[in-house]
Amino acid sequence: MPPPSRRKQQSREANEKSIEARKNSQEKNAPKEVDPKHWTASVIVNGDSYTRARNLFQDNNIKVPSEKEFYRHQKEIGKVILEYKEQSIKNAQQTMKKDTFLSTDSHYNVGRNATACQSLMMDNRGKVVGETTVIKKSSGGDFEGPSNMMETE
Repeated sequence: MPPPSRRKQQSREANEKSIEARKNSQEKNAPKEVDPKHWTASVIVNGDSYTRARNLFQDNNIKVPSEKEFYRHQKEIGKVILEYKEQSIKNAQQTMKKDTFLSTDSHYNVGRNATACQSLMMDNRGKVVGETTVIKKSSGGDFEGPSNMMETE
C-alpha cells in the first residue's frame, strides 16, 4: 500500500483527469456560435426569416443571436444596402444612353395565392438593370379570379 501522501497524489491526478474529461465533453457538446452580423446578412441575402433560420440552426446545435440583436444588425445592414442601391442607380444612369427605355416584367412565384412577386427590369439593348426583387404580397386570404388579376391586388 502506498504511503498516504502518494495516495493523495494519485487521487488528485485522477480528479484532475476527470475534470479535464468533463471539460472536453462539455466543449464538444456546447452549441457552436455564429458571428451575429454575418449571420444576419446571410439570412437577409437568402430571403429567409429570423424564426426559420433560427430553428434550422438550433436544430443543428448552433447558437444564433437573439431576435433583438438580429433586428439591430438588420437595421445597420439595411442602411448599407440602401446606400449601395443609390450608388448603383446613379452608376446605371450615368452609363445609360439617352435613347434607352426600360421594360419590366413581374410574376408571382406560383399561379394562385402566391406570397411573393419576382421582378426583372431590362433596357432595350437586353441589358438586365434589376433582377429578382422579391416583394411580399398582402395576405387577404384566398384569391378568387384569374391569376393575371393577382398583379393588381
